[in-house]
Amino acid sequence: MNRIAPPDIAFTGRRPMALNLRRLRAPSISQSGNRSVVARSVAQFVLAGLVALVVLTVASLIASRRVGTSEAIRDATERTTVLSRTVVEERLTPELLRGDPEAQSALAYRMGGIITTESFMHIRVWADDGLIIYSDQEGLTGTMGELSSEAQKAFATGEIVAEVSELEEAENALERDQGRLLEVYQPVTALDGTELLFETYDSFSHVDENARQIWWKFLPAVLIPLALLQLVQLPFALRLARKVERAQSERAELLERVITASDGERKSIAHDLHDGAVQDLAGVGYALSVVSDRAKGSGDHRSVELLDNLQVDVRRSIKSLRSLFVEIYPPNLQRSGLHVALSDLLAAVGGRGIDARLDYPDGLELSEETNRIIYRVAQEATRNVVRHARATQLKVEVGEVPGGVTLRVADNGNGFDVSERGDSKAGHFGLRIMRDLAVEAGGQLDIYSKHGVGTDLRLQLPR
Repeated sequence: MNRIAPPDIAFTGRRPMALNLRRLRAPSISQSGNRSVVARSVAQFVLAGLVALVVLTVASLIASRRVGTSEAIRDATERTTVLSRTVVEERLTPELLRGDPEAQSALAYRMGGIITTESFMHIRVWADDGLIIYSDQEGLTGTMGELSSEAQKAFATGEIVAEVSELEEAENALERDQGRLLEVYQPVTALDGTELLFETYDSFSHVDENARQIWWKFLPAVLIPLALLQLVQLPFALRLARKVERAQSERAELLERVITASDGERKSIAHDLHDGAVQDLAGVGYALSVVSDRAKGSGDHRSVELLDNLQVDVRRSIKSLRSLFVEIYPPNLQRSGLHVALSDLLAAVGGRGIDARLDYPDGLELSEETNRIIYRVAQEATRNVVRHARATQLKVEVGEVPGGVTLRVADNGNGFDVSERGDSKAGHFGLRIMRDLAVEAGGQLDIYSKHGVGTDLRLQLPR
């Protein structure tokens, strides 16, 4: 016995504009539903705009902080260079280098006012061996310290170097309670030609202040045009959402009309078959019976045999026509519901030697339109199984998923290569009908099949 294959080859009966419509509304759409869809669409548009504004604001804040840092470092570097050239170098006397207290006091007196005026927090003068020649901080002048990597770089290159202080370093032990600082190392030359290093400490608060100023200048120029663009686009988004919603509403109404008209035509055809061709054939059968009786009375046995065979053919045709109009318009679908209609459909299939089973959940309630679509797809699928699949087993399952309902029709027949079939090819008209029904209802139809391993049809519709 063949088993139904896993879905390794898939035919997807979806139209391009109906992809991933697993949780769409049912065909009937209320006016309040229309408004809610429009409101959701516009709200999503506004939310996307607000997210863009927030992202841009954060990005501009980061950018302005970087620019502020660069500006603060440049400003501290320029002020350090000017101070070293105009004030510090001319006071780096041999007496200061030997640690003379009077020379230290003279430099301290001159630098005291400058520190206040230039907003420097501290200054130091270093020797290349780590000796602090001078510091405005009490107790550091004349002590040995550890030169940072940036200080060593300034000594080695003879170029000014600026950095944001690493407060965990030993040389910054006294500044750890003052927050981050800007350190600038300016190489200087004493009056006796000794190469020294002039260091200034500047508060990092200048960076924050510069960043804020730049940000406030930059932000309006970017955010105001973007906000205006958002406001200008809002009416267009609202209009587009309403147009899309109206199109969906019209599509749903058209689907409902098509289904109603189709059912009306099917009912009319079934009525015409019952009251027309079936009654005519019944009359022909009655006439053949009368003629057969007369032939028996005359002893014409050959005519009797021929007439009896014709009566059998007529009765067979009447039975086929009655089965046909019941299939076209099953009265039990309207009277007893989908469960009973599917049960009767599979009972007819079971009479053809196929083990047909139905799995239907208790308490499932669906709209009339959904019932009709599920039945028609199941009917077409089982008809294909009977005519083409040569299957011995058939299973029909109806189930529920969040926001929708599913139908599965699986058989263990000979299957087919889905990739070899197109809508225009013979024998594929039934698949096209099922595909169109699913798409027009806002759902999807998938068919998994392969030669020799059966077919698995899966339909999903919104509730």
